[in-house]
Amino acid sequence: MHETTAMNDVMNRWAGSLLAGAAGAVVLYLTRGPGDLSFQDVREVTRIAAGKERPSYTFTDFYGDRAYLLSVTEEGLEECTSPE
Repeated sequence: MHETTAMNDVMNRWAGSLLAGAAGAVVLYLTRGPGDLSFQDVREVTRIAAGKERPSYTFTDFYGDRAYLLSVTEEGLEECTSPE
């Protein structure tokens, strides 16, 4: 009698797992995204002219309510902070 109860518990767990898996599959199927996506080749829209001198590295950071920018150029370091 005890073996039958244990077997029923195992069967109930399997049935519950199977039911949860099937419900999850149905939810995923019904909430799937749009199927007809259209992709296009990448193309250049426009170019923005840059200055003749460009920094080789630029670092930015915030401290409190101020912003800091540090650029490394051929002349050395240039620092710029946000106005107060």
